[in-house]
Amino acid sequence: MKFELKPLSTVIVSGLLLTAAFPKIGLDGLAWVALVPLLWVLNGVRPGEAFRRGVIFGIAHFLSLLYWLVPTMIIYGHLPAYLSVAILFLFAAILSLVFVAPMACGFVAAGRTPLRVLLFFPLMWVGFEYLRSFLFTGFPWALLGYSQTPRLQLIQLSDIVGVYGISALIAVANAALFLGALVILGRAWQTRPVGGRLAVGGLAAAAGMIALAWGYGGLRIAEIDQLASA
Repeated sequence: MKFELKPLSTVIVSGLLLTAAFPKIGLDGLAWVALVPLLWVLNGVRPGEAFRRGVIFGIAHFLSLLYWLVPTMIIYGHLPAYLSVAILFLFAAILSLVFVAPMACGFVAAGRTPLRVLLFFPLMWVGFEYLRSFLFTGFPWALLGYSQTPRLQLIQLSDIVGVYGISALIAVANAALFLGALVILGRAWQTRPVGGRLAVGGLAAAAGMIALAWGYGGLRIAEIDQLASA
């Protein structure tokens, strides 16, 4: 019997898991696996369906992430509760339609092979994060890399690659874990079999990049501490 997940509930769970990686919940480790369910439900679907599932993921994520806008609008904007909730939903829908859904659609269209999962998913995720930071006046809040602010040693790398580099690192790890899950469960990606070597290589590459980032962070913190004590 094949392992199956219901697409709608899976994509909502993925969005909520990503939200949980940010404050107030602050389970930052979830960011490294939260996108695996999203990738799972994008497997084997057409770009149009990927767009729809991206919208649902984005709405689930942004509604739960930006819930605090409702009491803010009520208390400081003196708006009625129903209008505040409607504005929040509209805002989450716009962010999802303009950024998340096109990313999912484009990734499915371009990522036809397992190798392209490793290459295109991080590239497209970070590319649309960058667009979200500047397009239409920009909304640079809650980028994926910001979830790791409690990991001081890890985020030192941002002085070289910025928050987008941290986002890319997390996206690579999610893509590698996803390919590993496909191999373990005997599943294909877009009807193409996933090689064990590719999965192991992806996991090794992700682990290596994380180790390098962690090592650099340790050296950087030690250097700053030394300068501060001089």
